[in-house]
Amino acid sequence: MSRLEHVAIAALLASCSVGHGRGVARLALSEGYCEDYCAAAVQAQIFRLGDSFPLEPAEVVDCGADIVFDELPAGLQVVVEVDVVGIDGDTLLRGTSDPVTIVADGVADVVVPLASTAPPTIDTVAPDPVLPSEGARVTISGSGFGAAPDGDSGVSLGVAELAVEAWAPDAVSAAVPTSSSDTSGLSVRRCGVPSAPFDLRVIAQPAPGAATVPQPPGCSGREFVGAAVPDSDSDDVTVFVAARCDDAASGYLQRFQSDRGCPLGGNEVYPLGHSPGAVAVTQDTAYVALTDVAAVARVAIGSGGAAGDVALGDGARATAVAARGGLAFAIVDDGGGSSLVSLAGGEAVAVSGVDPGLGLVALAWDSRRLLVTARSGANGKLVGVPVDGGVVASWSLVGCAAPGALATAVDDRVVIACGGSAPALGVFDATTGHLDLLTLGAGAAPEAIAFDGVGDAFLANDPAGDALHLGRLGATGATLLADLPAAPSGVALVLLGGSGHRFLATSSELVVLTPYDVVGPCGEGHP
Repeated sequence: MSRLEHVAIAALLASCSVGHGRGVARLALSEGYCEDYCAAAVQAQIFRLGDSFPLEPAEVVDCGADIVFDELPAGLQVVVEVDVVGIDGDTLLRGTSDPVTIVADGVADVVVPLASTAPPTIDTVAPDPVLPSEGARVTISGSGFGAAPDGDSGVSLGVAELAVEAWAPDAVSAAVPTSSSDTSGLSVRRCGVPSAPFDLRVIAQPAPGAATVPQPPGCSGREFVGAAVPDSDSDDVTVFVAARCDDAASGYLQRFQSDRGCPLGGNEVYPLGHSPGAVAVTQDTAYVALTDVAAVARVAIGSGGAAGDVALGDGARATAVAARGGLAFAIVDDGGGSSLVSLAGGEAVAVSGVDPGLGLVALAWDSRRLLVTARSGANGKLVGVPVDGGVVASWSLVGCAAPGALATAVDDRVVIACGGSAPALGVFDATTGHLDLLTLGAGAAPEAIAFDGVGDAFLANDPAGDALHLGRLGATGATLLADLPAAPSGVALVLLGGSGHRFLATSSELVVLTPYDVVGPCGEGHP
């Protein structure tokens, strides 16, 4: 029997001649419907059209048997109400026929559409997103599933039927086949009646696509060392990549325009004349940390390039940069310690309120402030610098001794890479001051983190563990969903595009990884 997307079973009502101006109405459900819909009995009542009193007492028969109403006057218009009853006595399906006229000669047919009285309902699914892999399963919580998968009961994902592993009235577990890539909806079906589809996100096995990136003239070989994406909600994402040539004394900043996550090639190249490191970008200016001179390069986007370097102290180097709107900051290491400086106005100015004795590591923004991870003593710290000149805040990260890269979700919760002897990903909520730790395996060392466009799923790059850790924030805390294989050539860093795409810069090529809705490597199947 073909799978029904909604319940509209056709019960046949026939009226036929018996002579003397009288007729018969006959109703029956096929045995196939009885089995699929877990039906034990059928009850029917016949009414004169427009009258609420039945013409005859209700007829109840075993499902599959005929119900017959006879000795009905020809010309009478009637409707029939039908209840389909399950083995436990509950009414499973109910419907009312269209009007039919009893005839003295001939047969008239009518369909009784039957709808579920209590369709199954899905409340939550875990995990979500799900990575289809060997042994992967989802647990579906809800109501109305029934005690056992009787009749036509099961779980489907799009057009695929999933193998059920456990079944209870309020929870069902099913295996997710490795070939799953359909995101058209997860549904639990009880006795032929499906639930409303649940929008489960299915992560296709990573199929990174490598873009052919033009090599700038005069650059013999390259290594991508930093990248940034300006704020954007568009599917067409602009990416800026800083790269070193084989000659470590030279490098460049290159602009890429992507279409749905696939780079179309380098649109602009800005020679730097020095060896670049970290990069941050606003809509009109890029800030590039230089590793061979005491300066941060400023590049005017679309205006010819150099906008004047920001000089640092003798022997100092910028190890991280962050920019938003008209603001720009850098972490500067002078060999004796690190400090946070503002780059506004083309001059490096120390930010007050940030202890220069802290070992500052990485920068990120939330909706109100600049966030800085710092290493100090047994526990790391997170420092919040208000952009409006307010009081600097500081939180101890208990259990995260060596914090590094960080990224913020849309609700300002922060995911922090925790290194050292107990590698983990920390999820910090500044509102409560609470830190949850997601423990990673021995030897893990996550280096970069990015959130998807929705803002609740994140990806952490772990070159040491040769993996990409995929996790998702919950109402409180977070869950690690899966470890994805690292992209070819060893991932250098992870970037976030406006529509949720991850751009992975590697040592020799620009690679795109889109964990959701993968349609193939760039150039294969992309519109």
